[in-house]
Amino acid sequence: MNNYSYSTNRFFSYKLLLLFFFPTIVTCFLPGSVVIPTALAGYCVAYMLFKYPSFLQKKDYDGAGIVKLFFLLNIYIYVRGFFNIGTVYDAYAMASTLLFTSILIPSLIYLSRPQYADKIWKSCIIWGIPLSIITYFFPPSDGIMSMGFNASFLNLFILFIPFVNYKWRLFIILLSILVIFSDLDERSIIVGLIFPFLIVVFWRFIKSRFTLSILFALFIIIPFLFVILGTFYGVNIFEILGSSDYKLQGADNEMFVDSRTGIYTDVIVGLYEKNSILWGLGGNGKIHSYLMDLSGYDFDSVYKGGRGATESGMLNYFLYSGVIGVIVYGLFLLRAAYLAIYKSKNRLMKMLGVFIAFKFTYSFIDDRIAFTCHCLYFFLWIGMCYNRSFRAMSDIEMKSFISSIFGNKTNHHIQTQYV
Repeated sequence: MNNYSYSTNRFFSYKLLLLFFFPTIVTCFLPGSVVIPTALAGYCVAYMLFKYPSFLQKKDYDGAGIVKLFFLLNIYIYVRGFFNIGTVYDAYAMASTLLFTSILIPSLIYLSRPQYADKIWKSCIIWGIPLSIITYFFPPSDGIMSMGFNASFLNLFILFIPFVNYKWRLFIILLSILVIFSDLDERSIIVGLIFPFLIVVFWRFIKSRFTLSILFALFIIIPFLFVILGTFYGVNIFEILGSSDYKLQGADNEMFVDSRTGIYTDVIVGLYEKNSILWGLGGNGKIHSYLMDLSGYDFDSVYKGGRGATESGMLNYFLYSGVIGVIVYGLFLLRAAYLAIYKSKNRLMKMLGVFIAFKFTYSFIDDRIAFTCHCLYFFLWIGMCYNRSFRAMSDIEMKSFISSIFGNKTNHHIQTQYV
C-alpha cells in the first residue's frame, strides 16, 4: 500500500473541504453562478481521488455487501439518466451534478479512516468556521449552501462534547446556538443541531442495549407509520403540527409547516402513471409538479419539462430508482447505524449510530444529496460507522483521537494505529 506522508494527508484533507466550499463562496458574491463552480470543484475532487487512490482503500470497512449494492444502485441511476436526456441541462447533469451525486459523493465514505478523518474535521475548525461565517454575511443564492448547512459539521462536534475540555465544550455550544439563530426558518438546521444535543444530554438514560434497540426500531418504524396513517387513515402529522400555530420567535415560517405532502403526491402519482413504482425513472427522471399549476408563480418555467428532484433524499431515490432504491438506500443507512450502535467499543460511535438512525427517518423529509458541504460531512459520518478502526477504539483512544482534532498533536499514534 502506498502510505502518504502526514503533510500530504493534511494537504489533501484541507483542499477537499475548500473545494466543497468553492461553489458556495462563488454564489455568495455571484448569485446564481453555481453550475460552473460546482463542475470545476467536482472534477478537482475527482482528480485528487484519482491521483491518490490509496485514500479510498476499502479493507478497513465492514458491510461490503450493502455498500456494493448501494454503489450499483447509483450506477443504475446514472446510466439510466442517459436515456432521459431531453435538454441541455440534462446533458450537463450527466457530465457533472448527476455524476457527482451518483458516484463521487458516495465514494467519500472511504475517506473516513482515522488518519484522514482527523485532518478533515480539523480543517472544519480552521477553514469551515470562517467560511461559514462569510456565508452568513453574504448569503448564497442556493438555500442548501447557507451557513447552517455549511456548519453542519457541528452535528458531529456536539457528540464530541463529552470528550473535550470545558473550553471547547463552551465553544461548540455557543457556535451551535449562533448557527441555530442565524436561520430560524430552516428546520433541518435546527433539528440537525438539537438532536445530537439530546443524545449527549440523555445518554446515561438511553445507553443500555435494550433502550438503544427500542430507539433503533422506532426510527425504522416511524416513516412507514406516517405513510400508513396518511395513506389509509388520512392522518397527516405535518398538517396537525402546522395547525397548532406554533412558531419560533423571530421566524417567518412555521416550524412544522407541511411542505412535503404535495411533492410526495407528485412523485407517487407520477411513478404510478409511468408504471415505474418498482424501478423508478432513473437519473434525469421528471414528474409533473402541483407547483406548476399554481397561478401567479413562475414554477411552470422553473420546472419546464417536469420536476427532476425534491428536497427529500429518500424521495429522490424513490423517484430515480423506485421501491428498490428506497430499500437499498434505507439498508445502506441502517446498516451503518447498526454497526455503530451494536459493534462499537466506544461511546462516540454508539451516539453517532443513533444519529444516523435518526437521519434515516429524516431522509424521508429532507437531506437530499448534492455537491454541498453538508453531504461531505454526511457521507463521512456514514463512513465512520462502517469503519472498523473507529468502532474498535476504546473511549480512551477515542478521546485521544478527538484531542488531536482540537490541537493536541501528542496523540498522533492513536490516529494511525488502526489502518
